[in-house]
Amino acid sequence: MGILAIWHDLAIGREDEMLDWYDREHHPERLSVPGFLSARRYEALDEGVERLFIRYEVDSPGVLASEEYLQRVNNPTPWSLLCQPLIRNNSRTVCRRVANFGWAGGYVAAIRFTHGSPALDLAQVEHASMAASGICGVEYWVADSAATAIKTDEKRLRGKDDRTIDAALVVHATRLHKLRDFTAAWLDNPPWSSTEKPRAAHFSLSFECTQSFL
Repeated sequence: MGILAIWHDLAIGREDEMLDWYDREHHPERLSVPGFLSARRYEALDEGVERLFIRYEVDSPGVLASEEYLQRVNNPTPWSLLCQPLIRNNSRTVCRRVANFGWAGGYVAAIRFTHGSPALDLAQVEHASMAASGICGVEYWVADSAATAIKTDEKRLRGKDDRTIDAALVVHATRLHKLRDFTAAWLDNPPWSSTEKPRAAHFSLSFECTQSFL
């Protein structure tokens, strides 16, 4: 499966307009592209991180380089023409979902790597996440650099180059305090080997829609 992973802030004073755009047009528009499966949007629960975390699931990373998708992002709607420039501190990466254990929860921790993919013990990841109280799933994503780098009119509208990640672990939970404890324990004793201290942040689900719901 492919993942389009996005984190960003909103222009101050334009938050409601941006969220209405996502709710009423942008998420449903994306889900109308062949190969898009679901959209989820999360709100940050920590200080000093981007306001929103958005993830689109697609059949494969190739969907995000397809003719249908590029036709959409190179012909923004009038509302997109107004809202894309209001995105701040944008991080956008096309990823392959390498592993998926369990199921989704209402809270997530996103652990982002930006200096190469870590050496990861997937068996340890599965065991730790499935054995922990309040944790219901974990995913591992690795960047698809070629699909991420494609230039589009929507990128041009944002005015600055997007930041990217190299990999991410996304932990799902049903209870926030359990998730915070789990994230802290993983950062202290990680199931990965990396010279980088990854960035970790917690988010709560605020929007979800699947292609079949439309």
